[in-house]
Amino acid sequence: MKANTKTALDKYFASQLKDSSIVFSIIDVDDEKNEKLAEKFQATEIRLMINK
Repeated sequence: MKANTKTALDKYFASQLKDSSIVFSIIDVDDEKNEKLAEKFQATEIRLMINK
């Protein structure tokens, strides 16, 4: 999923990635340092989340 998402963003949203109007980040919900963020979004597995 990560590779396909990154490929699509690079292909269709390159200028938005460059000017930071779109930010792509990968967050490991199994890492203890991300526990609060995972709880906030109720993320327990691999998923694509789009936030504005």
